[in-house]
Amino acid sequence: MFEFTSIGPTKVDCDGCHDFVYVSYNKTDASQLDMEGNNNNRIVLIEKYAKIAQKIKDMEVYDDDIWVVSFPKSGTTWTMEMTWLLNNDLNYKMARDVELSHRVPMLEISGVLNLFPEGSADTVINMRRPRHIKTHLNVALLPDKLWTSKAKVFYVARNPKDCIVSYFHHSRHITGYHGSMDDFVETFLQDKVLYTPYFEHIQAFWNLRHKPNIMMFMYEDMQADLLSILRKISEFLGKNYTDKQLIELKEHLSADKMRKNPSCNNDVFLSEAQKRNNPVNDGTYTFIRKAKVGGYKEELSQHFIERIDKWTEESLKFTDFRFKC
Repeated sequence: MFEFTSIGPTKVDCDGCHDFVYVSYNKTDASQLDMEGNNNNRIVLIEKYAKIAQKIKDMEVYDDDIWVVSFPKSGTTWTMEMTWLLNNDLNYKMARDVELSHRVPMLEISGVLNLFPEGSADTVINMRRPRHIKTHLNVALLPDKLWTSKAKVFYVARNPKDCIVSYFHHSRHITGYHGSMDDFVETFLQDKVLYTPYFEHIQAFWNLRHKPNIMMFMYEDMQADLLSILRKISEFLGKNYTDKQLIELKEHLSADKMRKNPSCNNDVFLSEAQKRNNPVNDGTYTFIRKAKVGGYKEELSQHFIERIDKWTEESLKFTDFRFKC
């Protein structure tokens, strides 16, 4: 019931990510949930994903799982670190000693990067419980059992202009994209970049936000009032921390400290990607980059700002979801 349709060559093809396909899955449990107004469940992945698609769809999901789901470059790493610490009694020592990518592994990574070693789904499936899991898959491709379990699901969304700019830099320095910003943005708007379509990804979770085991929040809200978000997540996880503890956690989660923290800044992953994928390597990139709202103004042309704003307005015409920036 999976369908894989080749997109053909695109302007974002590169060593680390090519052979793009539209993937869709029909008659999933997820499609029977509150997804009215979103009949398009396709997502852009690569041909290699076919090797693990069914394994992920059929995998066991446990009530004590913690899932962090997002479109790429939306505050995922930030959310992973805060949810892991809040669910693990603020164990800073373990957070320092064990890389975040090992504490919260990415479920499908071996199926979405051409040169990444096989086995990421098996790693997650065989993890010691309680499992913390990262994924950028859309609702339709996530495990069927996720929707019948009590697993906690966190979904974070970010405004499209900042998201696109961050994704451009990520693609240049990790997957090996050597094209222009203009070509990347244009291809993104055509739904031909990995994990697009962007709005459908977010809308599907927006339609599910009232489910008792799903918490959805915005990157911009995290930037504006992180302490409030930490309190909400703590309550959602059934944890009780003092204000002093949450203020200490807020400091730990500052962009500057996260950027300097080898456990969180994906230094090893970045180094491996640079060996495999022939990326841009100018010595300036860190996985956690600017980490601010509105940074797109410094990099996007006025032409593309207006294009994206019009695209956003049109895409959100029939929903009450709105961005904060």
